Amino acid sequence: MHDALLKKYIVWTEQIASECKDLCGDMYSNPCYLGIPEDWEGATNRIMIVGEEAAGEWGFGKAFGWGTGSAARWKQNASIYKIIIDPIEVFEDGAVNAEGIEKLMRYNAWAAKDYHLGKGRKSAFWRRFGQIAGLENCAVVWNNIDKICLRKTSKCALSDGQRALLHSVGTKILKEEIDILKPNVVLFCGWHEISLKEELPCIATEYNRRMDEPLEPDILKMCVDSKAHIATKRYLCEIKRDGGIYIMSYHPTWGNFQNGYEGAVFEMVKKALKKQ
Repeated sequence: MHDALLKKYIVWTEQIASECKDLCGDMYSNPCYLGIPEDWEGATNRIMIVGEEAAGEWGFGKAFGWGTGSAARWKQNASIYKIIIDPIEVFEDGAVNAEGIEKLMRYNAWAAKDYHLGKGRKSAFWRRFGQIAGLENCAVVWNNIDKICLRKTSKCALSDGQRALLHSVGTKILKEEIDILKPNVVLFCGWHEISLKEELPCIATEYNRRMDEPLEPDILKMCVDSKAHIATKRYLCEIKRDGGIYIMSYHPTWGNFQNGYEGAVFEMVKKALKKQ
């Protein structure tokens, strides 16, 4: 799986470098290449958790390392320490740095397991991620629907035009990742409409068709006191497709302010796994 994914990433990155040069400059991050956990292929339950985009000036290795203090604690892990200290340029004068891609794949797997779920990391996204990762016989991977973001500490999302450009290349990388990794469940923690339509048009069409349907009674019961009056699948929708289950949910930063919503997402994930 690792080799197949790396080959696909090289093809996709070459297309980005050739057709989307405006997204390869210093103001943008390197792509978010996902890494495959060691227990993935043998796991009973495999879940791909898809965020909207990353954030931060480091930009998946574009900047010269993390701050000295935050990086120092990982010195005992030499391979990871070098990745987070030394800059990585994936787009090198029109060529593609395959070694850099593989380094960032290793970073992704490490960060999802050992860094973001570590003590003191309390963001809404990683709280949801950690709860799901704690399920029995479960392996999880961290992904983003927009693999490139702006290198800023906040408001890192691409514009609609930049997003359309990112997803305009021939390789639809999210679909390729799903085809290679074969997750039982793909959980979207928010999404961008342009990105979803380009990457998974069948899922986008099905969601749009069903989003005004009422929620299942047991899920609705958990959200009944929400200030957002969550009552339809616009907020939480399960779609079965090609042997897997896709769950469309709103971002957990929003979900934390809606009574019962995060619990409902967690229950829907557990129920989806039982159906596999």
